[in-house]
Amino acid sequence: MGDGFIFESAALRPEYLADWEIGDALVVCFHVEDPVLRERIVHGSRYSEQGKQVKAAIEKFVERSLRENTALAEAAKAHWRTAN
Repeated sequence: MGDGFIFESAALRPEYLADWEIGDALVVCFHVEDPVLRERIVHGSRYSEQGKQVKAAIEKFVERSLRENTALAEAAKAHWRTAN
């Protein structure tokens, strides 16, 4: 393994990094199961304390986050070997 390290996030998608000529690097992509991600967002946003309008915004954010979570994991599997 080389000296490089890339901490993967939604901004640095695997399909973008796959074509970069970065040499040897450790690229890490973290994924969490959907129920865990949903609970983290609901808890962190204090969803139960929010009004109807804010709850609707949180629900949209959860939907988008779950889609992105799945897409990121699928892209990582398609472009790199996984630790599993």
